Amino acid sequence: MLNKGCSEEELFSFFFQKKREDIDHNYILSSMCTLPHAIAVRAHCMFMETNLGDPGLFPGTASLERLLIKRLGTLFHLPEAGGYATSGGTESNIQALRLAKARKNEVSYPNIVVPESAHFSFKKACDLLCLEMRTVPLGADFRMDATPHPL
Repeated sequence: MLNKGCSEEELFSFFFQKKREDIDHNYILSSMCTLPHAIAVRAHCMFMETNLGDPGLFPGTASLERLLIKRLGTLFHLPEAGGYATSGGTESNIQALRLAKARKNEVSYPNIVVPESAHFSFKKACDLLCLEMRTVPLGADFRMDATPHPL
């Protein structure tokens, strides 16, 4: 398969075999790993080739993003909400930290403070953005322990 092409049937037979090695969704408890709703799949298929980074070419898709932001702003009582849609939590965390760093560009050695239970994407974001990540232990209630700790 590496040195010459294969048929579509061979390709998807190979994919099917690899997919069978994965754990069944019935045994996974995580929103990131659940099967998407059929309507979400249909909507994704309609827009998967569009690029929100180029609203001049995709004005309809860009208007959907603005509508999404406006509705989320309404939900959270923020009529002047701004931002953009991302494809998932990791990208969202990277972009949020990127924007925070850009707004405070006078800080010489920026850092973030996260609970020790923080999603792994914060480490990834800090590596990409040259940020120091400080972790705080959890208390018995699984919340960040706000008692002072030595650095």
